[in-house]
Amino acid sequence: MNQIVRACADAFLASEVGRRLLQAKKQKKREIDASKMPTTIRRRRDGSYTLTLNDGQTIHTVVTSSADDVEDWFYNIGTLPRRTIVGVDVKCRLPLDPDDRVIALLSLCIGRRCLVFQIFHAESIPYVLRTFFRYSGCRFVCMSARGVANDLWDECRLRVRNRVDLGELAAERMARPDLRWAPLRVLEQEVLGVEVNIRCAIGAWDQNPLSKVQIARACAAVFMASEIGRWLLQ
Repeated sequence: MNQIVRACADAFLASEVGRRLLQAKKQKKREIDASKMPTTIRRRRDGSYTLTLNDGQTIHTVVTSSADDVEDWFYNIGTLPRRTIVGVDVKCRLPLDPDDRVIALLSLCIGRRCLVFQIFHAESIPYVLRTFFRYSGCRFVCMSARGVANDLWDECRLRVRNRVDLGELAAERMARPDLRWAPLRVLEQEVLGVEVNIRCAIGAWDQNPLSKVQIARACAAVFMASEIGRWLLQ
């Protein structure tokens, strides 16, 4: 009789645990779905863009292939305090030849200001980028940090000094080894509990000019990278 009672109790507990885990999973999915962030983007009179997320956050974005515009962007940012978190992202093109350059866009985000530099179409790499990436007071957070840093050095001779890999950082700080190789959209959900919802098809990243959807996606990606880094490093 005791064996029957114990077997019934074990079966009941197993089913109850399974039911509660399933409920928790469904609840988490509902919370994430409710936190999706559709975006809107509009062009300003000065040629820059404003990206607005569903929660009301706005990100001011400059899109350019001009070295002078990059210099102006940094000038408007002003002096940065030490330990500034800088989001970094690159978008690549499909090379036609093995020796072709692959980096089409280099995006930076400081706070709610983003720069989308069409580096493939740039006539020169501004010197301010070289000094900026060597600045010890900044922490440059990005996905696949080592690969991005290697590509920036190989193609542009830009050396990123204090780089931080977001996957490795999330795995360490959250004790989640599975996040080490997770894509950005997974880190958005697991770290911040949100998902930026930009589902439209996009063209090649080396096209000029970029479409609004491309600008929105490039801006959102680098902004979310900076937010994930800020949350994990604070």
